[in-house]
Amino acid sequence: MKSNSMRRGVKVLLTFIFALGLFLVVGSGSKVNAASVTLKDPVVSGDTTTWDCIWFGSYPQTEILPGNSTYISLQNASGWDVNDEITLNGVKYRRLRKSYATSSSKSGTEGYYNWENTATWHYFRYEPIKWRVLETGGNMFLIADKAIDTKQHISEVNWSQSAIRSFLNSTSAGRNGFIGSAFTAEQQSAILETNVKTKLAVADRNVDTQDKIYLLDTVELNSQYGFASNSTRKAQLTDYASAMGSWSDETGTCGWWLRRYMITLNGYYNGIYAVSDTGGAGSIYYVSTMACGVRPVMHIDSSKTNLYYYAGTVSSNGAVNEVAIPSNNTLTNNNNNSGNSNSATSTAAPKKAKIKKVQLSGRRTLKITIKRDKDASGYQIQYSTSKKFKNKKTKSVNLKKNKKTTKTIKKLKSGKKYYVRVRSYKKVKSGNSVTKVYGSWSKTVKSKKVR
Repeated sequence: MKSNSMRRGVKVLLTFIFALGLFLVVGSGSKVNAASVTLKDPVVSGDTTTWDCIWFGSYPQTEILPGNSTYISLQNASGWDVNDEITLNGVKYRRLRKSYATSSSKSGTEGYYNWENTATWHYFRYEPIKWRVLETGGNMFLIADKAIDTKQHISEVNWSQSAIRSFLNSTSAGRNGFIGSAFTAEQQSAILETNVKTKLAVADRNVDTQDKIYLLDTVELNSQYGFASNSTRKAQLTDYASAMGSWSDETGTCGWWLRRYMITLNGYYNGIYAVSDTGGAGSIYYVSTMACGVRPVMHIDSSKTNLYYYAGTVSSNGAVNEVAIPSNNTLTNNNNNSGNSNSATSTAAPKKAKIKKVQLSGRRTLKITIKRDKDASGYQIQYSTSKKFKNKKTKSVNLKKNKKTTKTIKKLKSGKKYYVRVRSYKKVKSGNSVTKVYGSWSKTVKSKKVR
Protein backbone atom coordinates (compact mmCIF):
# COMPACT_ATOMS: atom_id res chain seq x y z
CA MET A 1 0.00 0.00 0.00
CA LYS A 2 2.80 2.31 0.94
CA SER A 3 4.58 1.42 -2.32
CA ASN A 4 1.49 2.29 -4.42
CA SER A 5 1.09 5.63 -2.63
CA MET A 6 4.72 6.43 -3.28
CA ARG A 7 4.37 5.58 -6.96
CA ARG A 8 1.27 7.79 -7.22
CA GLY A 9 3.14 10.61 -5.48
CA VAL A 10 6.07 10.34 -7.86
CA LYS A 11 3.69 10.28 -10.83
CA VAL A 12 1.90 13.44 -9.65
CA LEU A 13 5.24 15.15 -9.06
CA LEU A 14 6.51 14.25 -12.54
CA THR A 15 3.26 15.44 -14.11
CA PHE A 16 3.58 18.75 -12.28
CA ILE A 17 7.20 19.17 -13.38
CA PHE A 18 6.28 18.36 -17.00
CA ALA A 19 3.41 20.86 -16.96
CA LEU A 20 5.63 23.50 -15.38
CA GLY A 21 8.22 22.88 -18.08
CA LEU A 22 5.63 23.44 -20.81
CA PHE A 23 4.52 26.65 -19.12
CA LEU A 24 8.09 27.91 -18.96
CA VAL A 25 8.71 27.06 -22.63
CA VAL A 26 5.71 29.04 -23.86
CA GLY A 27 6.00 31.87 -21.37
CA SER A 28 9.69 32.58 -21.84
CA GLY A 29 9.54 33.74 -25.45
CA SER A 30 10.68 30.40 -26.85
CA LYS A 31 9.89 29.41 -30.42
CA VAL A 32 6.71 27.32 -30.63
CA ASN A 33 5.01 25.72 -33.63
CA ALA A 34 1.26 26.37 -33.73
CA ALA A 35 0.55 22.64 -33.83
CA SER A 36 1.91 22.28 -30.28
CA VAL A 37 -0.43 24.91 -28.82
CA THR A 38 -4.22 24.82 -28.46
CA LEU A 39 -5.37 28.24 -29.62
CA LYS A 40 -8.24 29.84 -27.69
CA ASP A 41 -11.05 32.23 -28.52
CA PRO A 42 -10.72 35.76 -27.04
CA VAL A 43 -10.98 35.86 -23.23
CA VAL A 44 -12.94 38.87 -21.93
CA SER A 45 -12.53 39.92 -18.29
CA GLY A 46 -14.25 43.21 -17.49
CA ASP A 47 -12.83 45.87 -19.80
CA THR A 48 -9.82 43.74 -20.73
CA THR A 49 -9.61 41.22 -23.55
CA THR A 50 -6.76 38.79 -24.19
CA TRP A 51 -6.26 37.31 -27.65
CA ASP A 52 -4.11 34.39 -28.73
CA CYS A 53 -1.93 35.34 -31.72
CA ILE A 54 -0.17 33.70 -34.64
CA TRP A 55 2.54 34.68 -37.13
CA PHE A 56 1.41 34.36 -40.74
CA GLY A 57 2.76 36.10 -43.84
CA SER A 58 5.11 39.10 -43.84
CA TYR A 59 4.85 42.78 -44.78
CA PRO A 60 6.95 45.99 -44.58
CA GLN A 61 6.74 47.26 -41.01
CA THR A 62 9.81 48.67 -39.22
CA GLU A 63 11.68 51.62 -40.72
CA ILE A 64 15.45 51.38 -41.07
CA LEU A 65 16.70 54.74 -39.84
CA PRO A 66 19.93 56.51 -40.84
CA GLY A 67 23.00 55.71 -38.82
CA ASN A 68 23.71 52.01 -39.30
CA SER A 69 25.32 49.77 -41.89
CA THR A 70 22.01 48.40 -43.17
CA TYR A 71 20.79 51.90 -44.08
CA ILE A 72 24.03 52.64 -45.93
CA SER A 73 23.81 49.31 -47.78
CA LEU A 74 20.23 50.03 -48.85
CA GLN A 75 21.21 53.49 -50.05
CA ASN A 76 24.03 52.07 -52.16
CA ALA A 77 22.21 48.96 -53.41
CA SER A 78 21.64 48.73 -57.18
CA GLY A 79 19.38 45.68 -57.32
CA TRP A 80 16.01 47.30 -56.54
CA ASP A 81 13.21 45.75 -58.60
CA VAL A 82 10.28 47.48 -60.35
CA ASN A 83 8.30 47.33 -57.08
CA ASP A 84 11.09 49.16 -55.23
CA GLU A 85 11.93 46.04 -53.25
CA ILE A 86 15.18 44.21 -52.64
CA THR A 87 16.48 41.25 -50.65
CA LEU A 88 19.72 41.97 -48.83
CA ASN A 89 21.49 39.25 -46.82
CA GLY A 90 18.31 37.19 -46.85
CA VAL A 91 16.11 40.04 -45.60
CA LYS A 92 13.53 41.76 -47.79
CA TYR A 93 12.98 45.53 -47.83
CA ARG A 94 10.67 48.04 -49.49
CA ARG A 95 11.54 51.67 -50.13
CA LEU A 96 9.18 54.65 -50.32
CA ARG A 97 9.30 58.26 -51.38
CA LYS A 98 6.90 60.98 -50.28
CA SER A 99 4.93 60.71 -53.53
CA TYR A 100 4.21 57.03 -52.81
CA ALA A 101 2.31 57.76 -49.60
CA THR A 102 -1.49 57.54 -49.66
CA SER A 103 -1.50 61.00 -48.11
CA SER A 104 1.37 63.35 -47.24
CA SER A 105 -0.37 66.73 -47.19
CA LYS A 106 -0.01 66.97 -43.40
CA SER A 107 3.57 65.71 -43.32
CA GLY A 108 5.47 66.92 -40.28
CA THR A 109 2.44 68.22 -38.40
CA GLU A 110 1.65 66.75 -35.00
CA GLY A 111 0.74 63.07 -35.20
CA TYR A 112 1.83 62.63 -38.82
CA TYR A 113 4.93 61.11 -40.36
CA ASN A 114 7.56 63.63 -41.39
CA TRP A 115 8.55 63.48 -45.06
CA GLU A 116 11.25 66.14 -45.11
CA ASN A 117 11.51 66.22 -48.91
CA THR A 118 10.31 64.46 -52.05
CA ALA A 119 13.62 62.97 -53.14
CA THR A 120 14.86 60.95 -50.17
CA TRP A 121 14.13 57.22 -50.02
CA HIS A 122 12.85 55.74 -46.76
CA TYR A 123 13.41 52.02 -46.12
CA PHE A 124 11.14 49.47 -44.41
CA ARG A 125 11.91 45.89 -43.44
CA TYR A 126 9.57 42.99 -44.21
CA GLU A 127 8.63 41.27 -40.94
CA PRO A 128 6.15 38.52 -39.95
CA ILE A 129 2.58 39.75 -39.54
CA LYS A 130 1.07 39.13 -36.12
CA TRP A 131 -2.62 38.20 -36.21
CA ARG A 132 -5.08 38.08 -33.32
CA VAL A 133 -7.32 35.03 -33.25
CA LEU A 134 -10.96 36.17 -33.21
CA GLU A 135 -12.42 32.69 -33.52
CA THR A 136 -10.80 29.25 -33.49
CA GLY A 137 -11.87 26.14 -35.37
CA GLY A 138 -11.11 24.73 -38.80
CA ASN A 139 -12.07 28.08 -40.33
CA MET A 140 -9.92 30.32 -38.10
CA PHE A 141 -10.91 34.01 -38.06
CA LEU A 142 -8.04 36.51 -37.77
CA ILE A 143 -7.45 40.27 -37.57
CA ALA A 144 -4.10 42.03 -37.93
CA ASP A 145 -2.69 43.00 -34.53
CA LYS A 146 -1.77 46.47 -35.85
CA ALA A 147 -2.82 48.75 -38.67
CA ILE A 148 -0.27 47.63 -41.24
CA ASP A 149 -1.03 50.06 -44.07
CA THR A 150 -2.91 53.28 -44.80
CA LYS A 151 -5.49 53.50 -47.57
CA GLN A 152 -8.59 55.34 -48.82
CA HIS A 153 -11.90 53.70 -49.72
CA ILE A 154 -12.37 56.21 -52.62
CA SER A 155 -15.73 54.74 -53.72
CA GLU A 156 -18.90 56.26 -52.23
CA VAL A 157 -21.11 53.35 -53.38
CA ASN A 158 -20.42 50.29 -51.22
CA TRP A 159 -17.74 47.81 -50.14
CA SER A 160 -17.83 45.94 -53.45
CA GLN A 161 -16.35 49.00 -55.20
CA SER A 162 -13.95 50.08 -52.45
CA ALA A 163 -10.32 50.68 -53.43
CA ILE A 164 -9.30 49.00 -50.18
CA ARG A 165 -11.10 45.80 -51.19
CA SER A 166 -9.22 45.82 -54.51
CA PHE A 167 -5.90 46.41 -52.77
CA LEU A 168 -6.37 43.70 -50.13
CA ASN A 169 -7.31 41.01 -52.66
CA SER A 170 -4.87 41.95 -55.41
CA THR A 171 -2.21 39.34 -56.16
CA SER A 172 0.06 42.01 -57.63
CA ALA A 173 3.41 42.41 -55.91
CA GLY A 174 4.52 45.72 -54.44
CA ARG A 175 2.52 48.60 -53.00
CA ASN A 176 -0.61 47.90 -55.07
CA GLY A 177 -1.38 44.41 -53.81
CA PHE A 178 -1.59 43.15 -50.25
CA ILE A 179 -2.20 39.44 -50.71
CA GLY A 180 0.44 39.29 -53.45
CA SER A 181 3.03 41.06 -51.28
CA ALA A 182 2.32 39.49 -47.91
CA PHE A 183 1.87 35.79 -48.73
CA THR A 184 3.54 33.08 -50.76
CA ALA A 185 1.43 31.01 -53.18
CA GLU A 186 1.21 28.22 -50.59
CA GLN A 187 0.12 30.63 -47.87
CA GLN A 188 -2.48 32.15 -50.19
CA SER A 189 -3.96 28.69 -50.72
CA ALA A 190 -4.55 28.43 -46.95
CA ILE A 191 -6.60 31.66 -46.93
CA LEU A 192 -10.26 30.78 -47.36
CA GLU A 193 -12.67 32.69 -49.56
CA THR A 194 -15.45 34.27 -47.49
CA ASN A 195 -18.95 35.32 -48.51
CA VAL A 196 -18.84 38.87 -47.16
CA LYS A 197 -22.27 40.32 -46.37
CA THR A 198 -22.93 43.96 -45.58
CA LYS A 199 -26.50 45.04 -44.86
CA LEU A 200 -27.15 48.72 -45.52
CA ALA A 201 -30.27 50.81 -45.01
CA VAL A 202 -31.00 50.80 -48.75
CA ALA A 203 -31.47 47.33 -50.25
CA ASP A 204 -30.04 48.09 -53.69
CA ARG A 205 -26.72 49.06 -52.07
CA ASN A 206 -26.36 45.57 -50.55
CA VAL A 207 -23.92 43.61 -52.68
CA ASP A 208 -22.36 40.43 -51.27
CA THR A 209 -18.72 39.85 -52.21
CA GLN A 210 -16.43 36.83 -52.29
CA ASP A 211 -13.20 37.93 -50.63
CA LYS A 212 -10.13 36.27 -49.23
CA ILE A 213 -9.24 39.37 -47.24
CA TYR A 214 -11.58 42.13 -46.11
CA LEU A 215 -12.41 44.54 -43.25
CA LEU A 216 -14.66 44.16 -40.24
CA ASP A 217 -18.24 45.44 -40.20
CA THR A 218 -19.64 47.46 -37.29
CA VAL A 219 -21.76 44.47 -36.21
CA GLU A 220 -18.59 42.37 -35.85
CA LEU A 221 -17.17 44.72 -33.23
CA ASN A 222 -18.74 42.59 -30.53
CA SER A 223 -17.70 40.81 -27.33
CA GLN A 224 -17.63 37.43 -29.10
CA TYR A 225 -14.52 38.63 -30.91
CA GLY A 226 -13.21 40.45 -27.84
CA PHE A 227 -14.35 43.99 -28.73
CA ALA A 228 -16.21 44.58 -25.47
CA SER A 229 -15.33 48.25 -24.91
CA ASN A 230 -13.51 51.20 -26.44
CA SER A 231 -10.18 50.13 -24.93
CA THR A 232 -10.42 46.71 -26.63
CA ARG A 233 -10.87 48.33 -30.05
CA LYS A 234 -7.79 50.55 -29.91
CA ALA A 235 -4.99 49.68 -32.31
CA GLN A 236 -1.46 50.84 -32.95
CA LEU A 237 0.14 51.29 -36.34
CA THR A 238 3.41 50.16 -37.88
CA ASP A 239 6.14 52.53 -39.08
CA TYR A 240 5.11 51.71 -42.63
CA ALA A 241 1.44 52.59 -42.04
CA SER A 242 2.53 55.86 -40.46
CA ALA A 243 4.69 56.72 -43.47
CA MET A 244 1.75 55.99 -45.76
CA GLY A 245 -0.27 58.75 -44.08
CA SER A 246 -2.19 57.63 -40.98
CA TRP A 247 -2.43 59.98 -38.02
CA SER A 248 -1.56 58.60 -34.58
CA ASP A 249 -1.42 59.95 -31.06
CA GLU A 250 1.75 60.09 -28.96
CA THR A 251 1.39 56.39 -28.03
CA GLY A 252 1.14 55.27 -31.68
CA THR A 253 -2.61 54.59 -31.50
CA CYS A 254 -4.52 55.30 -34.72
CA GLY A 255 -7.96 55.09 -36.31
CA TRP A 256 -8.77 52.15 -38.59
CA TRP A 257 -11.29 51.55 -41.36
CA LEU A 258 -14.38 49.34 -41.31
CA ARG A 259 -16.24 48.24 -44.44
CA ARG A 260 -19.75 49.55 -43.64
CA TYR A 261 -20.96 52.61 -45.54
CA MET A 262 -23.14 55.22 -43.85
CA ILE A 263 -26.18 55.31 -46.17
CA THR A 264 -29.41 57.05 -45.11
CA LEU A 265 -32.90 55.66 -45.74
CA ASN A 266 -33.15 58.17 -48.59
CA GLY A 267 -30.08 56.64 -50.19
CA TYR A 268 -27.69 59.47 -49.38
CA TYR A 269 -24.05 58.67 -48.71
CA ASN A 270 -22.68 60.26 -45.51
CA GLY A 271 -19.35 58.52 -45.13
CA ILE A 272 -17.78 55.21 -44.13
CA TYR A 273 -17.54 53.83 -40.62
CA ALA A 274 -14.24 53.51 -38.79
CA VAL A 275 -12.84 52.95 -35.31
CA SER A 276 -11.31 56.11 -33.87
CA ASP A 277 -7.99 56.37 -32.06
CA THR A 278 -9.93 56.33 -28.76
CA GLY A 279 -11.64 53.06 -29.73
CA GLY A 280 -14.98 54.71 -30.44
CA ALA A 281 -17.15 52.98 -33.04
CA GLY A 282 -20.73 52.89 -34.27
CA SER A 283 -21.06 56.64 -34.70
CA ILE A 284 -17.61 57.35 -36.17
CA TYR A 285 -17.40 57.76 -39.92
CA TYR A 286 -15.08 59.52 -42.34
CA VAL A 287 -15.16 60.67 -45.95
CA SER A 288 -14.04 58.02 -48.46
CA THR A 289 -10.84 59.91 -49.29
CA MET A 290 -9.67 59.98 -45.67
CA ALA A 291 -6.29 58.27 -45.23
CA CYS A 292 -6.87 55.83 -42.39
CA GLY A 293 -5.30 52.68 -40.95
CA VAL A 294 -6.06 49.24 -42.40
CA ARG A 295 -6.41 46.11 -40.21
CA PRO A 296 -7.18 43.24 -42.59
CA VAL A 297 -9.28 40.26 -41.50
CA MET A 298 -9.44 36.79 -43.02
CA HIS A 299 -10.25 33.13 -42.44
CA ILE A 300 -7.55 30.49 -42.82
CA ASP A 301 -7.49 26.71 -42.84
CA SER A 302 -6.20 25.98 -39.34
CA SER A 303 -5.04 22.49 -40.34
CA LYS A 304 -2.15 24.06 -42.34
CA THR A 305 -0.05 24.30 -39.18
CA ASN A 306 3.21 24.24 -41.16
CA LEU A 307 2.36 27.70 -42.54
CA TYR A 308 1.79 29.66 -39.33
CA TYR A 309 3.33 29.85 -35.86
CA TYR A 310 2.14 30.60 -32.36
CA ALA A 311 2.95 34.22 -31.42
CA GLY A 312 1.83 34.36 -27.77
CA THR A 313 -0.89 36.68 -26.48
CA VAL A 314 -1.79 40.36 -26.47
CA SER A 315 -4.18 42.11 -24.10
CA SER A 316 -6.10 45.32 -24.48
CA ASN A 317 -4.47 46.62 -21.27
CA GLY A 318 -1.14 46.67 -23.11
CA ALA A 319 0.29 43.38 -21.83
CA VAL A 320 2.16 41.42 -24.51
CA ASN A 321 3.53 37.89 -24.08
CA GLU A 322 5.29 37.40 -27.39
CA VAL A 323 6.63 34.06 -28.59
CA ALA A 324 9.43 34.35 -31.16
CA ILE A 325 9.08 32.82 -34.58
CA PRO A 326 11.39 29.86 -35.38
CA SER A 327 14.45 30.78 -37.45
CA ASN A 328 13.65 27.95 -39.90
CA ASN A 329 10.09 29.17 -40.45
CA THR A 330 8.20 28.90 -43.75
CA LEU A 331 7.40 32.62 -43.76
CA THR A 332 10.79 33.22 -45.38
CA ASN A 333 9.73 31.48 -48.61
CA ASN A 334 9.69 33.59 -51.77
CA ASN A 335 11.73 36.29 -50.01
CA ASN A 336 9.07 36.80 -47.34
CA ASN A 337 11.17 36.88 -44.21
CA SER A 338 11.12 37.01 -40.45
CA GLY A 339 13.64 39.81 -40.12
CA ASN A 340 15.48 37.71 -37.54
CA SER A 341 18.48 37.17 -39.81
CA ASN A 342 19.36 40.87 -39.88
CA SER A 343 22.15 41.42 -37.37
CA ALA A 344 22.38 45.18 -37.92
CA THR A 345 20.46 47.39 -35.52
CA SER A 346 18.69 50.62 -36.42
CA THR A 347 19.34 53.76 -34.46
CA ALA A 348 16.35 54.39 -32.21
CA ALA A 349 14.76 57.79 -32.70
CA PRO A 350 14.66 60.06 -29.65
CA LYS A 351 11.51 60.01 -27.57
CA LYS A 352 8.80 62.61 -28.13
CA ALA A 353 9.88 66.03 -26.87
CA LYS A 354 7.93 68.16 -24.40
CA ILE A 355 7.53 71.92 -24.05
CA LYS A 356 7.44 73.06 -20.41
CA LYS A 357 6.31 76.63 -21.12
CA VAL A 358 6.13 79.42 -23.68
CA GLN A 359 6.04 82.90 -22.14
CA LEU A 360 6.29 86.54 -23.16
CA SER A 361 9.71 87.99 -22.37
CA GLY A 362 9.79 91.65 -23.23
CA ARG A 363 8.73 93.47 -26.36
CA ARG A 364 8.31 91.24 -29.46
CA THR A 365 10.03 88.40 -27.61
CA LEU A 366 9.13 84.85 -26.49
CA LYS A 367 11.03 82.59 -24.13
CA ILE A 368 10.63 78.86 -24.80
CA THR A 369 11.52 76.26 -22.18
CA ILE A 370 11.64 72.57 -23.04
CA LYS A 371 12.09 69.41 -20.99
CA ARG A 372 15.60 68.02 -21.19
CA ASP A 373 16.12 64.71 -23.00
CA LYS A 374 19.36 63.25 -21.65
CA ASP A 375 19.66 60.89 -24.63
CA ALA A 376 19.35 63.61 -27.28
CA SER A 377 22.16 65.49 -29.01
CA GLY A 378 20.07 68.63 -29.36
CA TYR A 379 16.66 70.06 -30.20
CA GLN A 380 14.89 71.70 -33.13
CA ILE A 381 12.30 74.37 -32.33
CA GLN A 382 9.72 75.60 -34.83
CA TYR A 383 7.56 78.68 -34.29
CA SER A 384 4.87 79.99 -36.61
CA THR A 385 1.81 82.22 -36.88
CA SER A 386 0.23 79.29 -38.75
CA LYS A 387 -1.41 76.58 -36.65
CA LYS A 388 -0.50 74.10 -39.41
CA PHE A 389 3.10 75.38 -39.61
CA LYS A 390 2.87 76.41 -43.25
CA ASN A 391 6.33 76.96 -44.70
CA LYS A 392 6.14 80.70 -45.42
CA LYS A 393 5.02 81.48 -41.86
CA THR A 394 7.32 79.08 -40.04
CA LYS A 395 10.88 79.47 -38.77
CA SER A 396 13.22 76.97 -37.14
CA VAL A 397 16.08 77.27 -34.65
CA ASN A 398 18.30 74.61 -33.11
CA LEU A 399 19.60 74.11 -29.59
CA LYS A 400 22.85 72.30 -30.27
CA LYS A 401 23.59 71.14 -26.74
CA ASN A 402 21.70 68.55 -24.75
CA LYS A 403 21.72 70.60 -21.54
CA LYS A 404 20.51 73.85 -23.10
CA THR A 405 16.72 73.82 -22.73
CA THR A 406 15.70 77.46 -23.14
CA LYS A 407 15.58 79.68 -26.21
CA THR A 408 14.65 83.34 -26.52
CA ILE A 409 13.07 84.31 -29.85
CA LYS A 410 13.25 88.01 -30.75
CA LYS A 411 11.89 90.37 -33.43
CA LEU A 412 8.47 88.72 -33.57
CA LYS A 413 5.37 90.43 -34.99
CA SER A 414 3.47 92.51 -32.47
CA GLY A 415 -0.18 91.60 -31.97
CA LYS A 416 0.32 88.01 -33.22
CA LYS A 417 0.01 84.70 -31.37
CA TYR A 418 2.64 82.09 -32.13
CA TYR A 419 2.44 78.30 -32.30
CA VAL A 420 5.50 76.49 -30.99
CA ARG A 421 6.66 72.87 -31.23
CA VAL A 422 9.94 71.06 -30.60
CA ARG A 423 11.60 67.75 -31.39
CA SER A 424 14.79 66.11 -30.17
CA TYR A 425 17.49 64.76 -32.45
CA LYS A 426 20.47 62.43 -32.21
CA LYS A 427 23.65 62.86 -34.21
CA VAL A 428 24.71 59.57 -35.78
CA LYS A 429 28.00 59.06 -37.61
CA SER A 430 27.78 57.12 -40.89
CA GLY A 431 31.24 56.72 -42.41
CA ASN A 432 32.60 60.23 -42.88
CA SER A 433 29.24 61.99 -42.54
CA VAL A 434 26.97 62.79 -39.61
CA THR A 435 23.20 62.32 -39.86
CA LYS A 436 20.51 63.69 -37.56
CA VAL A 437 17.83 61.23 -36.45
CA TYR A 438 14.72 63.12 -35.29
CA GLY A 439 12.06 62.14 -32.79
CA SER A 440 8.37 63.07 -32.99
CA TRP A 441 7.17 66.64 -32.67
CA SER A 442 5.90 67.71 -29.26
CA LYS A 443 2.38 68.88 -28.66
CA THR A 444 1.90 72.36 -30.09
CA VAL A 445 1.77 75.20 -27.57
CA LYS A 446 0.12 78.54 -28.41
CA SER A 447 1.61 81.73 -26.99
CA LYS A 448 -0.17 84.76 -25.68
CA LYS A 449 -0.42 87.71 -28.05
CA VAL A 450 3.03 89.22 -28.57
CA ARG A 451 3.36 92.80 -27.33
